[in-house]
Amino acid sequence: MRFSRWIIRTAAVFLMAFAKPGLTANESASLTYPNCPTQSFEEIRAQTKPTAVGRGEALIDRAVFWNRIEKIANTKEVFKFKTSKKNKVTGLTTVVEKEVTFHKSITDNEHRTVIEAVFDRWEATGGGHPKHLALLLGTAYRETCGIMASTVGEACGCRKTCSKDEFQASKYGRKDSCGRAYFGRGFVQLTGTSNYDSVGKRLSIPLQDYPNLAYEQPFAIMMLVDGVKGRWYAGKPLNTYLDDERSDWVRARESVNPGSANKAATGYLSCRFYDAIKPAYHKPAPAQDPALCMALKNL
Repeated sequence: MRFSRWIIRTAAVFLMAFAKPGLTANESASLTYPNCPTQSFEEIRAQTKPTAVGRGEALIDRAVFWNRIEKIANTKEVFKFKTSKKNKVTGLTTVVEKEVTFHKSITDNEHRTVIEAVFDRWEATGGGHPKHLALLLGTAYRETCGIMASTVGEACGCRKTCSKDEFQASKYGRKDSCGRAYFGRGFVQLTGTSNYDSVGKRLSIPLQDYPNLAYEQPFAIMMLVDGVKGRWYAGKPLNTYLDDERSDWVRARESVNPGSANKAATGYLSCRFYDAIKPAYHKPAPAQDPALCMALKNL
């Protein structure tokens, strides 16, 4: 007990000896941990801008898409699926039923702005198979609880914005020595130190030092579009699951999160997004069985 108190007093004296008035939180941390970043997030945010890209070939008739997705939302279709859930206390796994649906808000201005930006980025990066685009939208819609805002954070659940800087429920969500936590953020809910490091390097931004940059919409869209198309996260090439002949919407979820227990939910949403994208696509696109989406199941 006395030894513990001695350690605490010694640490306090050490910090007081080196502390300087007017330091930011990052600068204070850097006194003890020299590798911690010293600039404030606001400074970095102002300095960090996405690389501009030109507009690509127009591949989606936006008016047709919005007309179709509005009809899908108005059906109020409810997709139910079964998944496993582990009790953290008892360790027992049980099978539970969940459901997902499209909200009518998907056609409001905020949702439109985000989805249009995804279309723009997808076209600017060369497009691709229209089913792959549907997977991008299904992923973003599911990961943000249907809110479609880049500011959704795992630490705050299904809220539009997240002010928490830590997620105690998981090891990766707890603060490191510099006060950074790598819980899910943005349209792909980027998670884990290694992912923040590797994605930051791909985007040429200090994402590992400033994980909240993942909330910035331009970067969040690049993480979604460029990341899934470029296989930054996991899984096999998208054509393994989705092409003219294959519509494996559930397994396609493995391109972002192979360990997801709710693959069927993302699969259903992506499948329905494709029902809206197909008639809006300016090039020939494969037909899809109307009954397929509701027949999907978790693996």
